Amino acid sequence: MTNEKRKEAIGAYRARKDSFDWNGLMDYANSLLECRDRIQETVKPVALDEEVAAKAIKEKVPYLSLKPVQIIPSEFRGHLNELVKEFLQQGIIHDEHNKSLLRSVDLSKLTDKTVELAGEDPNQFFLEAVNELQGEEKNELLQMILAGLLINAVRVYLSSLGVQMTEFVGHPGDLKVSDQPMTCPTCGQPPTLASLGNEGNIAGNSRKLFCACCGTVWPFERVRCAYCGTRNTNKLKYVHSDGDPVHRLYVCEKCGGVLPTVFQEQLGDKIDYDVEQTACGVIQSLYHEEFSKDLEEELK
Repeated sequence: MTNEKRKEAIGAYRARKDSFDWNGLMDYANSLLECRDRIQETVKPVALDEEVAAKAIKEKVPYLSLKPVQIIPSEFRGHLNELVKEFLQQGIIHDEHNKSLLRSVDLSKLTDKTVELAGEDPNQFFLEAVNELQGEEKNELLQMILAGLLINAVRVYLSSLGVQMTEFVGHPGDLKVSDQPMTCPTCGQPPTLASLGNEGNIAGNSRKLFCACCGTVWPFERVRCAYCGTRNTNKLKYVHSDGDPVHRLYVCEKCGGVLPTVFQEQLGDKIDYDVEQTACGVIQSLYHEEFSKDLEEELK
């Protein structure tokens, strides 16, 4: 089930020589992504309405706000349960207390009303879903794990739209790159990853933003913060390690935003956004350790 692009991306991380356990992380990533793929095969793809997509882009609102995706709550909870089981089996939690916390999560607490939000307003869905599932146990790690699993569950339903929207925005017509949204044109979520280099129909050396919630990739200005929108070059810079020119952090001193960025041309135009998404969390932590003092000074 693993596609060639994913195999290449995972192989590249396994070959890294730094101290982190990349084999363990890639085993986990591959397992969870394959589980999501299996679930997705059982879900009917959603067709993009190009008229609605054009209207959404013109009005600068997410596609889902105009044409929500209908999600059956009982099916969603079942799919989320499959992802939780896979995570517990192949995950990277080594602390028994945290494992028991995840095992104790009662997915029936996820109300139908909240699940239905996932197809219309994912941001509000995540806020309410995590709150319903974690209950009184305000554990930061559990909250992060639940958020990641919920994103993968929502992705099952929105992925087909994300693929089509990526194709649609790749032919923007009269729309300038400077007019592209800072949040995902499909679901309205903020980007979690950026890349530089050619990708599919998004030509030129413009930057691309990636949405982990639905998988949409859309063009964006090369020199602009994707969080606050500033174009002030004095406030924007890349931070990177000499030993890893492919992965960099795009730091905005104005708002404090930090966006992991993959320099795609250095990967030979081979990029799997899901694998990079998983890896960049670790890389971002490593970079923060290496450049913590500099970053703290820059973000003051």
